[in-house]
Order: sequence, then C-alpha cells, then structure tokens
Amino acid sequence: MEPYKISIVLPCYKVAQYIERCVNSILAQSFSDYEVIIINDGSPDNLLQVCEQWQKLPNFKILSFPNQGLSQARNEGLAVAQGKYIYFLDPDDYIEKDALSTCYQVLKKTNADAIRFGFKSTEIESGISWTTVPNKNQGLYSNKEIINYYMPKFIGHSLIDIEKENFKTLWQRKEFAGVCLFIYKREILIQNNISFPKGVSLIEDKIFNVKFFCYAQHIEIINQVLYNYLIRPNGLMVGSLRNPRGLIKNKIDGVIEREKLRELYLKEHEINIFDTYHGSLILSAMELCVKLANINYKEGYKGLCHYIDHPIVQKSFQNIPANQFHKFPFKIKIAIFLIKNHLSCLLFTGMYILKRIKKNSFQN
Repeated sequence: MEPYKISIVLPCYKVAQYIERCVNSILAQSFSDYEVIIINDGSPDNLLQVCEQWQKLPNFKILSFPNQGLSQARNEGLAVAQGKYIYFLDPDDYIEKDALSTCYQVLKKTNADAIRFGFKSTEIESGISWTTVPNKNQGLYSNKEIINYYMPKFIGHSLIDIEKENFKTLWQRKEFAGVCLFIYKREILIQNNISFPKGVSLIEDKIFNVKFFCYAQHIEIINQVLYNYLIRPNGLMVGSLRNPRGLIKNKIDGVIEREKLRELYLKEHEINIFDTYHGSLILSAMELCVKLANINYKEGYKGLCHYIDHPIVQKSFQNIPANQFHKFPFKIKIAIFLIKNHLSCLLFTGMYILKRIKKNSFQN
C-alpha cells in the first residue's frame, strides 16, 4: 500500500472537549488520501475515551506518551508519519471542508516544499472574529527570496522595527508563525533533521519555520482562509502571556534558539541573520521589566537580571549602532542607556514604583 499523501499530526493535551469538532472537520474533507496521527501527550482528561470512536479507522493512529510538552508531541507524530506532506493541526481548532483538497492540488501542481494559507480568528468569550491572510498575493517565494524577504517576517523584530513610537502595531509588520497555517513536504523535514525544540513554548513554531526556511526552495502562498483559530482565555498562548515568571524562561529560550538559527544560517548560507531579530532581544528586556514589576520586587528584579545578563542579550545592547540609537522613542532610549551602563536596578525600581502608584490611583 502506498503512503498517504498527507499526514495530519494532532498533539493532544487537555483537549478532550474540543478534539471531536477538530476530527470531524478532517472527516468532512473532500480530500480523503490522508492519515491522522493523534498523540496523547499524557493528557489527564478523558481524551482516550473520546478517541475510541476512531480507533478502528484504518487511517487513524492513536499513540500515547508521558507528558513531554507540545513540541515533543509534534516530534513524536513526525517520527511515525509516512505521508508525502505533513500537517501539524492543533486539536482545539478546525479546518474548512476543502482545506486539504485545495492545498494538495497546489502542492501537486507546483511540487512546492510548503504551502501557506489564511485563517480566521475567533475570541471565544466575546465572539469577535477577524480573518488574516498572508502578506502577499497568490504566488510563491523561491530560494533567496525566502531567506532575504520571507524569513525575517517570522524570526523577530529588527532595530528598524522598533524605531517607531506605536509598539502596538509591531505585530502587523510580521507574519503569524503558527505551523497550523502551513503544510510541509516531509522529505525536507527528514533530510534536514528539522524538528521542534523540546521543552520550548510560545516560540516553538517560529523556530521550526525559520529552520525550515533555511532549506526550502519553493513556498506557495494562497490567500484563502482555510483554518479556524479559536482564542480561549486559558489557552497556551494567552496563559503564558499572563504568567510573568514563565516569561523569563520563554525569553531566554528565544535568545538561545535564535542563536542556534544564526549559526545554522552562517553554516548553510554564510549569512548572519542577527540583525533580523536584534530588536526582539531589546524589546524582550522591556517587556520583562514591565511584567515582572507586577510581582515581588526581589523576585522580579532577579528575573530581569537573569535575562539581561545573558551574554547574547548583553551583546544586543552593546552593539546598537550610534546612528540608530537617536531614532528610538525616548522611553526606549532611557531603558537602553540604563541597561547598557549596568543601571538596570534604577530602571526596574522606577517601573515597580510606577506600577504601585497606578494601582493605588485605580483603587482610590
């Protein structure tokens, strides 16, 4: 029997109440040449009981592992997948009925290494929805264009990105990095040992994609909305952003993993990609200062120092060109000056006091 054309990997942890809708969206596809690999990542709910209804289907695999986290759960699925193409679908979301057919027809025609499509986001609590499509008309990115133009939209912010005052619009200049918006050629992943960084959260999709871009020669872009992304108040993304202590690890992971990518691009293309994410290392220090000021002073300041004392973060602050420094917003200039001159205690203390003044004013 020939392998299926598409392998769909569902990494599952505490998603028993959502997975049926997700799987039903797969079963409703007009395209049927696929396999579904459900990875039970030590889920403590009744996930396996819900999955019993699909166990006898010939194109379904249900595998259980001790809890290892989202990244490794996806890696376990990738290890057993046999399809020509791999799709990492989040089990608490769902796809449109013609998603697989639409993508496969383009992949078959073009022999692309991956295809990217649009998505619809919905906030569960408010019911507010909006759609997002790739920042390019239907077409492709090829070889050098992927590295020079497309990859920088994923890895982070440059110093030029943070020169403008309105930081709330920074995200609009970047692409959403979720792997659920791509279908990948498995051959590229296997030959180049591309996997998700185990133990890393929040940026694991970004790291995976940027590593993939290092080897991809052809990525097709279609502006059709094929994915439905449901935003829950207790989801992984939202929950992590509300956890200041967890952000410390996430930010340091981002430093370490980006450095590995920098070394990879130097080796494979003799290109130093540091400038494509230099600004993100600066902004992460600012974000930590603001969010860690919400907790105990000693713990918060220790956490901030843990990040800014990292050698690569120190390098990012010390290597800001003088001709760019004067372009930054005033608040950023002050923060950079204090951190560069080892006065982060003043920066954090000021933010800590400001937070308490605002809190007291609000309560009164």
